[in-house]
Amino acid sequence: MSAMAKLRAAGVEPDASQLSALEPSVQASEPAFEPLWNAVLGRTRVSFTYRDGRRRTLEPWGMTSSKGRWYVIGRDTDRADTRMFKLARITDLPKTVSRPGAYAVPPDLDLRALARSLAPQEPTATALLAIRSGHAPTLSRRGQPTQSSVALPAGFEVYAVGYSDVHGVAEEICRHAADVVVLAPAELRDVVIRGLTAVVETGRAA
Repeated sequence: MSAMAKLRAAGVEPDASQLSALEPSVQASEPAFEPLWNAVLGRTRVSFTYRDGRRRTLEPWGMTSSKGRWYVIGRDTDRADTRMFKLARITDLPKTVSRPGAYAVPPDLDLRALARSLAPQEPTATALLAIRSGHAPTLSRRGQPTQSSVALPAGFEVYAVGYSDVHGVAEEICRHAADVVVLAPAELRDVVIRGLTAVVETGRAA
């Protein structure tokens, strides 16, 4: 069923000029599209597992596409914040976890503008990370396997991982503790060391 027909079936007479966020076709490789689109129409909360392995509960406000990929935008109830998720990174079929009409969409929602503000920045720097095999999958998947002259313990592999925010990537690295070692740059390594030191000191104080 087409998007226009679905809107009419939901009791909404769509303005075609406002549907620029939708494209005429949907990639068959993204099975999450149908349940998420129905959730948008019915204002129904959904739950799904993202590529990082975490379960997310979302109040989907709308869907948009960029460069042939689809995204869903809404309120992440677990984090009480607005989030955008790439459908190709959803690892299971979203499940309905509320009745229809469970939430309200912001009346002044500009889906395109919100998508631009939530889109991750293009990497401006590269970190050389030693990652223990089988750990920190979000970092290793973003990176490219590479070589290093630094002697590493057995079980570690080296990846070149792009990033744009040194503090953001440092926080992500700190969550993996000893499973990720920053080889370069020195600036990032120093930020990670300070972060891990703060965690240890907090634990001692507790």
